[in-house]
Amino acid sequence: MRRKVSWRFLRDRCGADFVVAEVKNTVARAGKEEVLQLANYLTRYGTGLVDVLLTRAGIDSTAQWVSREQWVLHDKLIICLSDDDIKQMLLSSKQEAIHQSSFSNALKTSGCGSRPSSFMTF
Repeated sequence: MRRKVSWRFLRDRCGADFVVAEVKNTVARAGKEEVLQLANYLTRYGTGLVDVLLTRAGIDSTAQWVSREQWVLHDKLIICLSDDDIKQMLLSSKQEAIHQSSFSNALKTSGCGSRPSSFMTF
């Protein structure tokens, strides 16, 4: 349920019918110029106002300020993720799946698994 609410927020607040993704495959941190270039792609009646910038090394401080400025002044949400961020999200997702699987198994072995599946939403 939480994911639906989050996506609804992005659609309503940011006009995010689409999410633009840009990948920068450089060793250096992305800077102000890269963020401004992405901001130019974002329009309310075109691609929408949400962009995900994927980088190897993250972004520098000027890029952080520009992305905040784009949000505050122009309602453009530019999410910047580094390789380390992606790795952390994948590990967290894997750990969550393991915990949910363990919880489901515990329910089944305790006799709670005999309830109709509509009661067990994970």
